[in-house]
Amino acid sequence: MLQAMDGCDLVLTATTLTPALPFSAFDGEKAVWTPMRTIPFNLTGQPALSLPAGFENGLPLGMQLIARIGDEDLLCAAGHAYERATDHSVQRPPL
Repeated sequence: MLQAMDGCDLVLTATTLTPALPFSAFDGEKAVWTPMRTIPFNLTGQPALSLPAGFENGLPLGMQLIARIGDEDLLCAAGHAYERATDHSVQRPPL
């Protein structure tokens, strides 16, 4: 277990530091960078789950839950409880 998780069952962070980019930002010719906050957990191997968290100016926001290695059951249960308690997963951005 990572010491950073001592005393924590789950950690809640932003998935990215900005709302999702509009489709117009992707021209298909070059890569588009977004300020993701998922990379540290890819490196540690910790299970992480990104969930919808609403909208800002019509663009989706995401949050992520991170668990200890081996605690996927807890992570999925918490994500499921969050989606049942909110309506973010059924909202759609305006056209």
